[in-house]
Amino acid sequence: MSTAALWTVTSCGTLSSEEPNSSYPAPARYESQTLDFAPCDQTATGIDDDRVECATLEVPLDYSSPDGPAIELGISRIRATGTDRVGSVVVNPGGPGAPSVGFVTAVADSWADGPARQQFDIVSMDPRGVGTSRPAIDCYTDQERDDDAIVSGIPAGALAWTADSARSVLEQCARRTGGMEVLGQMSTENAARDLDVLRAVLGDEQLTFLGASYGTRLGTIYAQQFPSRGCVQ
Repeated sequence: MSTAALWTVTSCGTLSSEEPNSSYPAPARYESQTLDFAPCDQTATGIDDDRVECATLEVPLDYSSPDGPAIELGISRIRATGTDRVGSVVVNPGGPGAPSVGFVTAVADSWADGPARQQFDIVSMDPRGVGTSRPAIDCYTDQERDDDAIVSGIPAGALAWTADSARSVLEQCARRTGGMEVLGQMSTENAARDLDVLRAVLGDEQLTFLGASYGTRLGTIYAQQFPSRGCVQ
């Protein structure tokens, strides 16, 4: 696992008192919701580990229209093993476009029973449009995945993209995901805003975040949008 962007509340000194730099703060009704954790659906999540619990978090589809439609994000958690719990650490394995809820098991195993494992609940979130989150981005039919092909005829993963083939794939994704009004909200900036809703719902004043690969980008965007809600080390 690569070095990650990490926020802590214990060793970074005094936090800034400035207001978050996010243009669209989430309404209080989202931040006051309760996560109803229960055993994970193994078929949906691929998780076969009794330590892991799953729940669903609601967030605005469009943070600039907070009274508009909501979407659902899949959440997973492994509880801290000790009695001196500090809070939650939210983890992301990278991507973009990769499911995240199963990553909690790898983090828990790598920490063994060290101090971090004892003091932090390990939490992860399938980013909007990904994995168990709904709506999920859907670009290809099962047959197209089996054939490793897309509508334009270019194999999935090929490097020979053109403007026309990229536009064709984008239009296909939009048709199968609810239109551009939905697809256009599946951004890293909104995923970072989702992280802040999760932070609030978990009851943490600051976000403790561990991200690998693309997850470091997600952590950086969060720090830019919410500079007073954590510190980077």
